[in-house]
Amino acid sequence: MNLIKKQESQGKKKVKINVKEIQLKPKIDTHDYKIKLNQSKKFFEDGDKVKFTKRFRGREAEYPEIWTKKT
Repeated sequence: MNLIKKQESQGKKKVKINVKEIQLKPKIDTHDYKIKLNQSKKFFEDGDKVKFTKRFRGREAEYPEIWTKKT
């Protein structure tokens, strides 16, 4: 009985760390890019971690210089 209560109280003390993922593609428009950045700022303010991933589709992976032209 005491063991069950102890395990329940330990479970309540744990803090969940949420990781939000934002996927970026090379052909994204600048306005859409700004929206995703603002959304990531909101995630940071809420205490979540943010993971950015570059997503290539098809032949986009063969031309990584597309990313350098955007920035």
